[in-house]
Amino acid sequence: MHDKTKKNPLKNRNMMQKLNPFSTTQRANEIVATNDRREARAALLKHKRSKAGKAEKAKRTKRHAALHEGLKQSFVDAHQVILDEIKQGRIEESSEDEEGEEDE
Repeated sequence: MHDKTKKNPLKNRNMMQKLNPFSTTQRANEIVATNDRREARAALLKHKRSKAGKAEKAKRTKRHAALHEGLKQSFVDAHQVILDEIKQGRIEESSEDEEGEEDE
């Protein structure tokens, strides 16, 4: 005699095993991978929260701040070069209205 009701293989592991013999191994591999990811994440967070991790973060922050300051200074320098060239007459000063007329 066979089952009168059809079992859903996604919910019933015995039915899944009949349809896909590799499903048990696959499930075991997923569990192992999940545990490995969990352990790796815990180790990473432990390192980040340690003194060495905080020192690395401070070093990165300091480097980023220095890069940002250098970028701001380069924009100021570039703007000053443009203003100097306008004073010397190399670049004609244009307004927003003239640029809009050229586009049309």
